[in-house]
Amino acid sequence: MKTLYIDCFSGVSGDKMVAALLDLGVPEPLIREELAKLPLEDYRIEVRRENKASISCLQFQVIPTDSTPVFRSFTDIKDLIVASSLEQDVKKLSVDIFSELARAESKIHAIPTEQIHFHEVGAIDSIVDVVASAAGFCWLKADQIISSPVPLGKGFVEIQHGTIPIPLPAVVEILKGVPIYGSGIEVELTTPTGAAILKTVTDSYGDLPLMKVDKIGYGAGQKDLRIPNLLRILWGELVEEREILSDSLVLLSTNIDDLNPEIVGYVFQLLLEMGAKDE
Repeated sequence: MKTLYIDCFSGVSGDKMVAALLDLGVPEPLIREELAKLPLEDYRIEVRRENKASISCLQFQVIPTDSTPVFRSFTDIKDLIVASSLEQDVKKLSVDIFSELARAESKIHAIPTEQIHFHEVGAIDSIVDVVASAAGFCWLKADQIISSPVPLGKGFVEIQHGTIPIPLPAVVEILKGVPIYGSGIEVELTTPTGAAILKTVTDSYGDLPLMKVDKIGYGAGQKDLRIPNLLRILWGELVEEREILSDSLVLLSTNIDDLNPEIVGYVFQLLLEMGAKDE
């Protein structure tokens, strides 16, 4: 069973998710080709190789070329995606991710989802992060996706609505039902966009399962922290316990007394036929 394990040891954000998927092997031309299908302009993408804590990783950055702020509603973003020529599975996953964001904002502000107006999340970089992540996951076609518990930072941050606590209310709302824990680091480790992507694509949460890893991708965040600011994704096959046992040898020994040797030979032959090793 092809499995993705998302290791969020320093939180999760949209840009780190895209970067980790690219480092894992999702083709960059494919991501750029899908993004070109969106009716969005005034931005460019930079993908570069970085080194965080002596770990080679990729960094993905969306750079707006127009500083004029644009506020989009959930309906605006949904219509933009649906009207595009994106692949159908990418469209659906992208809309599902933004629906998760809209649900959280609706609950926090007590207004209908159709009336939600995104500020930071409605910016070009968030739209690009969501669609690029959706394209990456759809290309990989994993049978299941597992995530580690999600660490959250602490402190306060200035946004469009003013000064609010970290983790942001939207992050806490999105991650209901997800195992989370406090990291003690005074910075926003997990963003609303990152939380929504993770929540939408993940099937289950827990420690790294028994698996044979084929590929590993590291996505770097923009800030330098006292821990490596990376998102790690592992790709491989789950391993059944019996597969591990089948590679093990067990030695059975006993003393035989007062037994006809012909019986011993007969039993010995049966044991060999059943898979016993004569070594």
